[in-house]
Amino acid sequence: MAENKSFSWIPFYQELAKKLLEYKDKREDLVRFVYSLGDCSNFIKKDDGSEVEDIDPFTAFAVFNRQIGDAKRVKIAKSFKDYFSVIAEVPDDFLGIPVMNNQRSTFFYRQTSSEQIPLLWDLFEAELNDETSKLIVAFDSLQKFQGIKWNLTIGMYWIRPYSYMPLDELSRNYLTKIGVDVFKETDINAENYLSLLDTIKKKIEKNEIKEKSIPEISHVAFEKSDGRKYYYAGFSFGGNDSQLDRFINDGVWEGSGNKTVNTLIQKVNVGDVLILKSSSVKGTKTPNPIPFIRISAVGIVQSKVKPIENSDHYGFYVKYIKVEPKRDFDGNQFGKYRQTLHLCNDKEVIDFVNPIIEQSMKPEKVNKYGSILHQKKNLILQGAPGTGKTYNTAALALTICGEQIPEDHEKVIGSYEKLQKKGRIGFVTFHQSMDYEDFVEGIKPKTENGMVSYEVEDGIFKLLSAKARENFEDSQKTVEILQKQKDIQERMIDFLSNSQENATEFKTKTGSKFVIKEVTDKNIIIQIPENQVTSQISLRMAELRDLLENDVELKRVSDIKAYFNRQFNTLQDSYTFILVNEIRKIKTKTVTVPKTELQNYVLIIDEINRGNVSKIFGELITLLEADKRIGGDHPIRVTLPYSKESFGVPSNLYIIGTMNTTDRSVGNIDYAVRRRFAFATLKADKELVVKNSIPLAVDLFEAVELFIKKHQIDMDFEDLMVGHSYFFAKDENELELKWHYEILPLLNEYIKDGIINAKAINSDMTVADFLLA
Repeated sequence: MAENKSFSWIPFYQELAKKLLEYKDKREDLVRFVYSLGDCSNFIKKDDGSEVEDIDPFTAFAVFNRQIGDAKRVKIAKSFKDYFSVIAEVPDDFLGIPVMNNQRSTFFYRQTSSEQIPLLWDLFEAELNDETSKLIVAFDSLQKFQGIKWNLTIGMYWIRPYSYMPLDELSRNYLTKIGVDVFKETDINAENYLSLLDTIKKKIEKNEIKEKSIPEISHVAFEKSDGRKYYYAGFSFGGNDSQLDRFINDGVWEGSGNKTVNTLIQKVNVGDVLILKSSSVKGTKTPNPIPFIRISAVGIVQSKVKPIENSDHYGFYVKYIKVEPKRDFDGNQFGKYRQTLHLCNDKEVIDFVNPIIEQSMKPEKVNKYGSILHQKKNLILQGAPGTGKTYNTAALALTICGEQIPEDHEKVIGSYEKLQKKGRIGFVTFHQSMDYEDFVEGIKPKTENGMVSYEVEDGIFKLLSAKARENFEDSQKTVEILQKQKDIQERMIDFLSNSQENATEFKTKTGSKFVIKEVTDKNIIIQIPENQVTSQISLRMAELRDLLENDVELKRVSDIKAYFNRQFNTLQDSYTFILVNEIRKIKTKTVTVPKTELQNYVLIIDEINRGNVSKIFGELITLLEADKRIGGDHPIRVTLPYSKESFGVPSNLYIIGTMNTTDRSVGNIDYAVRRRFAFATLKADKELVVKNSIPLAVDLFEAVELFIKKHQIDMDFEDLMVGHSYFFAKDENELELKWHYEILPLLNEYIKDGIINAKAINSDMTVADFLLA
């Protein structure tokens, strides 16, 4: 048990903290010492490889509190002991110590280090001297900077482990399990953190939790996690002999290596996570090529490791989910993963993998559909009324978006609606009059001051595709690029808003005067008083942003034509030229932007067969194929007919359609559409009636089943059988109502439409009468 552990690291850490405080005013010496440690301090260097001039005490601690293995940690800690003359022994265990991600181990962000480092020293000193008021000021001041958040509590725990709780992910999860509510990341401040610490200490004093100290809680948080380990695994034999498809299709992994690798392979257990990866280097023609790994699939180990007969390989079974599009992780720390198997401790990779493997643990039916949808990108759930198309569509959408599926149906719908409000899920119902102009884009009339004009209006498919594409593209960008884009966006907004509000007058190179009349998400409407042909024109916001983000040098108006590879200048170019150069005069802003995580988006098309799908999608039907998506193996873009914009469907947009198989009022979906969708048939499930209803409902289900089988004509029984949800009732009165107003009318409709050959059922017939008939 945790209470028997020695936690031998604590005396050493506490004494070292006091020694470090002596260097608050001689930080140059501390920097020199850290860089004397060699490679283990590379993570503190600037982007160009040069050394930083300043450092904080928490980052100094992080040199040996990262994912580098205990042996290396002990070696580095010994160097700290010798340099700072620490009397306490170097620890022989590191129990209950959360460590930093190797890629993000500094407590300061390089662009704001001059502001952050003094505050980090203030916090460090206030913590050691029990100066609460100073600690509060420093803690809250630091939270405005990028990347600090929960990490700050980890550093505070290192130096005062009996007083401050680390709020790493494992600790937060365990605290919740033992009845301690942890505030959300958006609510991090000193007041909430100190209040939480007070709650934890009171629970320890009152024996309301079994742990006797904060270090014990931290250790048990790790010990009581699911124990799962994550492994990077190769899938090639002898260089380019890729086994990727075979591994995934057969649900296996096989491999071997040197003695160290083979020992590691034999440690893999059932429930561990396997991450199929390849590794290489980007930018080989540049001075500083970047190592990277590419993740193709992840899976959960299903069996014990066994030697493969007549081979030097070991093997085990794995339940895989393909990662589409494949995901790259760049950085020097990924250059070491060249062998067949490696233990994975990279938090950003684990955070990426976890939502995927959680999806593999969903209920069997939803998981099966999810696997199909991940591969095909487009799925139609078909079935008779009441077979659960609505519920399964909502649950499937949650799965694709990486959300847990609640057991309660109302909670499923609640979670689904939250994602709708966030713009992650879109919903549309097809009908006979639905067309391309409604779904993708079309020209719509607009009346203003009695004048009619026409504008291109985006449909739901184009709008959701744009959101998904932006997220997909941003997830591939570095933080530095995202910061630059954010800076440009804010400068554009400020400039355009101020210019419109103040009616600022601008002049083109030819002397034409203009003002900004209106600014929308997509366009800048400018007014040109002296122009006798047209008094106002519309400039595209996207072009303005493109020119700024890509630092296009504009010396002449024709440079815009050349950049966009157009044959002729446009009327808009002269005005865009002026605005771009005016915005460039504004001082660059300092902005902090987090790394964008890849998210999935879902478009649900209800009653998909009630519309002319080929007509509604038009030329975009080809773009639905998985390999033709942006991020796929053979991405395709088309030029849209009205806006003339380049358009592609991103790989992180999934389409789920529903189709009522008993509806004969509409035609079938043609083959061109069918081969781009996977189809899953939902059947009426008697077991669900047994589980969710009364015994009489089960009898009624069986009677209806027998009636349809006896009278069906040319349709499959599964396409006709009344769905299980029609039979859910809490008592006989509710069942009788469902029979009279839902089930019986549906059966009579089948008879009327000639789907089943029987006489109409008397509307006065009760459940009991039908059971005896």
